[in-house]
Amino acid sequence: MNLVTESYPENPSLDIAISKALLDRISNGEEEDTIRIYVPPKVVAFGPQDVVSRGYDSAKASAALHGFQGTRRIVGGRAVAMTDTTIAFSIIKRSDLPRSGLIPRFIGISNSLRAVLRNLGVDANIGKIEGEYCPGDFSVNARHLKKIIGLGQRIASRATYLGGIIVVANNRSIKEILSDVYSHLEIVWNSNTVGSISDEIGQVTIQNVIKELIEEFSMHNDLKEVSLNEDTLELAKYKIQRYKA
Repeated sequence: MNLVTESYPENPSLDIAISKALLDRISNGEEEDTIRIYVPPKVVAFGPQDVVSRGYDSAKASAALHGFQGTRRIVGGRAVAMTDTTIAFSIIKRSDLPRSGLIPRFIGISNSLRAVLRNLGVDANIGKIEGEYCPGDFSVNARHLKKIIGLGQRIASRATYLGGIIVVANNRSIKEILSDVYSHLEIVWNSNTVGSISDEIGQVTIQNVIKELIEEFSMHNDLKEVSLNEDTLELAKYKIQRYKA
């Protein structure tokens, strides 16, 4: 299974488009199954429901005032914020029956991510916290109080995409930007549910968390790190417009 760690922080919409290009090419049998792990820049990624909200334009403008670029999500759900103290990851696999196994895939990845956080010293648990941003039944939280990892899925005709965001540090920035963005989108939530790994265990580096993540994924997959395929990058550039906010 390929491991890709390249990213394009100067062009976050391209980063999103790369994940969609990988999904399409893996579905077509043109790429091997791939795990992608990267550190994004300051981004607010809007979901399909956000885009049709009457407050969408104001939410985009608010994000820009905070120094966050806007993109559109590859999966459903509401707006999420990322910074250079978060980790974005995706697991993309070919499947002849992509519609089956939705819940088992969520269970499997949330258990793996809980193990990563517990290895780091976090009192990690699985489940939705009332009032969390972009709520999900398989979010991974700390102490049943603070959301640290959110997850989402998408399918293609013959492939599955499972992705997520891990908040390593600086959750205050995420709390502030989402408070403004959600106000414009008229989303009711509890900003106190935003957590981070560093809030739970003290200072930790992005590199250390990525190392733990790769070690966990390697227990279930034979990983080989590769560069992003040029054909995949070209397809992503072709698709980029649909992921610009």
